[in-house]
Amino acid sequence: MVQIKCIIQQTHSMDETGLFFDGKDYREFSPRVVSGAVSERQKMGSSRCGGHPYWILDYTMTAGTLYKTVSSRRAWRERPAATGHLYRPETYYWERADEQILPLKSAWIIFAGGEATGLGACIDTRDGLAIFDDPDGVLREALLSFHTTGEGSEMERFLAAQERLFRVLNLLLRAEATGSGHYNLCVNSRKQTAGNLQQRVEAFFLSHLPERLTVADAARHLNMSPSSLSHRYRREAGHSLMEALTIMRVEAVRRQLLLGLTLKEIAPQVGFYDEYHLSKVFKKHVGMSPGRFRRMFRA
Repeated sequence: MVQIKCIIQQTHSMDETGLFFDGKDYREFSPRVVSGAVSERQKMGSSRCGGHPYWILDYTMTAGTLYKTVSSRRAWRERPAATGHLYRPETYYWERADEQILPLKSAWIIFAGGEATGLGACIDTRDGLAIFDDPDGVLREALLSFHTTGEGSEMERFLAAQERLFRVLNLLLRAEATGSGHYNLCVNSRKQTAGNLQQRVEAFFLSHLPERLTVADAARHLNMSPSSLSHRYRREAGHSLMEALTIMRVEAVRRQLLLGLTLKEIAPQVGFYDEYHLSKVFKKHVGMSPGRFRRMFRA
């Protein structure tokens, strides 16, 4: 724990309001939030950050900061406000801000397991980062929620932070590519086109949840080829059709566990082969067994 805290202190100054999670109880989760904070720095020179085995999403609300990546010999580049920089593990980057633009307002999260989500495909390999423009402020709002995880036990606050992490990852994976390693999170520009197919697919899945569904079943329902549906859905949603179906089934299991149903009763209602299949998938996605989940949240 001490080692990770030192890493975080080296990554950003600590006049921040935020959260920190480490320990064996959390390491079975993937992806997993390690830390998140909101910062308003009153002074900042040139500092080196990163270089550790975690992903960093760094967001600035202040225009005019400077940065460079990979090597200190590179030229400084100016960074506009409302941008998120996603750095892959082991990447060094440098930041600098002149006194004229202070205070420097920013938010950031450090997390593990980003490679399992497909985030690696977003990274510009030369610079070791991906840049996300956020004109509508959707990423900013998601990040600002990290330092308010509510009351309850430490595990309950961790699970609340996990929910916020997945919300952020979903935004990143659904962003529109505008260049190599450069993405746009503008929601308004996509209102007429994005989400329509996703909503139709998910409505079909929800109404047929107990059945043994395939991509071909959804494609027939929507009068599309399986290949075309798979590619269009992944482009809109940021994940595959079958991943979406599994997530919906796991969410249905969560609800029914809290109603007191047994695993044997739940499994056929949500499309799992049996309670053993249900338990395996549930633990993979939630990070704990159905029994532990029920005990924790019903208590």
